[in-house]
Amino acid sequence: MARTAGNLENQGLFSSNWQQYTGYVLSNDRKHVFTASYTYDIPKISHALHFNNGFGRRVLDDWRFAGVVTAFSGAPYSPSFSIQQANSTTSVSLGNVFLGTGDLTPRLLVTGSPNSASGPVYFDASGLGIPALGSNGTGPRNFLNGLGSFANDMSLIKSIKITEKHAFELRINAFNPFNQVRRINTNTSIQYKANGPTYANGFTIINTGAQLAANQVAAGKPAFQGYINGEGLVSLTNVQPMRIIELGLRFRF
Repeated sequence: MARTAGNLENQGLFSSNWQQYTGYVLSNDRKHVFTASYTYDIPKISHALHFNNGFGRRVLDDWRFAGVVTAFSGAPYSPSFSIQQANSTTSVSLGNVFLGTGDLTPRLLVTGSPNSASGPVYFDASGLGIPALGSNGTGPRNFLNGLGSFANDMSLIKSIKITEKHAFELRINAFNPFNQVRRINTNTSIQYKANGPTYANGFTIINTGAQLAANQVAAGKPAFQGYINGEGLVSLTNVQPMRIIELGLRFRF
């Protein structure tokens, strides 16, 4: 049976404005990326050390120092949320309740200034709210920016000539050579608990750092295990790779 546009209202996906839901801000759309590379041919060390003979030149000369430095701003993201039913740990099917389909997930509404947070709290959940029942629940997409970071990689290269066309190349590569801690992840999921059987009863955030820490203490565990998982907090246990050193030997012919 043919359906008119009016018949398609409130029929699952047909009720969603796809252009509004998908938006246009990509999750990897970093506003600022800076990359600089450099190379430096180290002067003849054998001459400076007065060891300017065949053995000295082969061992001390033909060294090269190179590196790449990259700095980038944070990637945009949308905080997610879940809702537990009152007096239960059962989660509400958000897509079915707010959007009429299990194939889409509603987004939080911006009710204040979530970016105003500072310190270990990276976004303020009090500036976000649950969409109203019957709304399209789309909200803005990727409106928060994550943590920026950097990469600093260095290489020390030694060329050992055998003939004019043949040589060994010794490489020492160091990734994050100064072993700096680089965090780029934020705990972006907010967990709500319904205060009662209806939407009008309101909701309470139950995964704040303070609440999770109190739960850990009640269970006889250290409080910090709760704080590191709190909503809006920088993920302290998820870091980019620490120092990595590689040794390589290549024969050129």
